Amino acid sequence: MSRYINADTLIKAIPDTRVDMFENCRNCSTLLRDEVIEIIDAQPTTDMREVKHGHWIVTGRTNVYGGMEVTCSECGDTLMIQYLELEHFCRNCGADMRGEK
Repeated sequence: MSRYINADTLIKAIPDTRVDMFENCRNCSTLLRDEVIEIIDAQPTTDMREVKHGHWIVTGRTNVYGGMEVTCSECGDTLMIQYLELEHFCRNCGADMRGEK
């Protein structure tokens, strides 16, 4: 599972490293790498979820009130809409239907 962190917080957490302190060190790159990994692992994570992008597919079905049936391209859920007022998000899977990625 992916872990999302705040990049600004991470940058502030990485200390300024003086090159001369590693001058006589044979394993400097390994030590520095391990230290950076420890700093990254210590960062708090945020709860995020991937945004699905989809679009409404007009099925051609209508009801007696003039409603039109549309289907979500992501999950296949159907919705009856009135007056061409399409929803911006799928009620079933949450896919963003505004056409922006």
